[in-house]
Amino acid sequence: MWRGHHWLVRRRPEAEFSDAQCGFKALSREAAAQLLPLVEDDDWFSGCIGLVSVHADAQNTIYVSLDGVLFNMSQTELTLVPEAKPEA
Repeated sequence: MWRGHHWLVRRRPEAEFSDAQCGFKALSREAAAQLLPLVEDDDWFSGCIGLVSVHADAQNTIYVSLDGVLFNMSQTELTLVPEAKPEA
């Protein structure tokens, strides 16, 4: 889906940018708190090949990050390992 979105954005004559991937996924903290528990898509950061780390806010009640990797709050499910994360 992200490839299709990116293709469409780049073909709009009024578009003055070339990379819409991460901005397309931007949410306010309030919106994320309401929406993320409902999401069943585990491919949100697909295509963000330069992403090296993810950090959950200390007040986040849904996710926690450890060493730049995202887990659910109870740390029983690995949610995201960034594609460009250096090996530890």
